[in-house]
This record gives sequence, C-alpha cells and structure tokens, in this order.
Amino acid sequence: MESYYPVHVEALPDYKLRITFDNNERREFDVKPYLSDAYFSSLKNVSLFRMVRINPITVEWPGRYPQIVPKKV
Repeated sequence: MESYYPVHVEALPDYKLRITFDNNERREFDVKPYLSDAYFSSLKNVSLFRMVRINPITVEWPGRYPQIVPKKV
C-alpha cells in the first residue's frame, strides 16, 4: 500500500475535515465520532477545531493538541 502525505486541510462544518494529499486525492474525515475520546475532546471547541493545519506528515492543531495520521483517513 502506498503512503501519501497531506498537503492541504480545510475545516468543514460539523467537525469534518477535507484533506488533500500529494497525489491530488481529496478525502473527507469525520472527527465527530472521536470527540468523546479524551485525546480529541479539546476539539469540541470550534475555534480550535478550525485552526487545523498540516505538518510534514500529519494533520494537527496548534499546541499540544491531537494529530491525525493519514493512514487513519
């Protein structure tokens, strides 16, 4: 299985992310089912959720907040 890296992420309504990968594939990822987990619960704050960004290999939020590994998307 090939690995692709995220190059762009956009926060969508209802706790969804649109992620574009380096092969130009776009996927949507629903974060909402994970918000009850302590690791992701801080993302219930919509302002924080919208601050999503890409680092070289993951989708993350500023500070010490969760990361999403592309293989999970």
